[in-house]
Amino acid sequence: MRYADDRDPAHGDPAHGDPAHGDPAHGDTEVAGPYGLERPTLSSAYESLRRVRGADADRLWTELVTAAGLRGDERTVAAVDDLISTMLAADPTTRLVGRALLIRATSHDHLAATRQIIRRAA
Repeated sequence: MRYADDRDPAHGDPAHGDPAHGDPAHGDTEVAGPYGLERPTLSSAYESLRRVRGADADRLWTELVTAAGLRGDERTVAAVDDLISTMLAADPTTRLVGRALLIRATSHDHLAATRQIIRRAA
């Protein structure tokens, strides 16, 4: 989608603190994402798919990961975004899961960016 990797300022950059997971330079030791909202990972995407699709989830997961051009163990924002895009083009039930993940990812991105703006202004 928008980010090539996890170094986008809204997602944290080791050289500039990590707004998505707390910034010790600003006295922030929060482990969760901004305001407690974690950005989806491939692992959480799989769990969401499993909760909705049940026994069919493993087969469908393999198809989605392959269609997205992923291995399934990536840990980047781009990998999750690619998977979400693939889910949004799948059957209606999988699209619903993809839409929920997109809402979480977009909400996280906006909250993290807003947090950065507020911190810079402080």
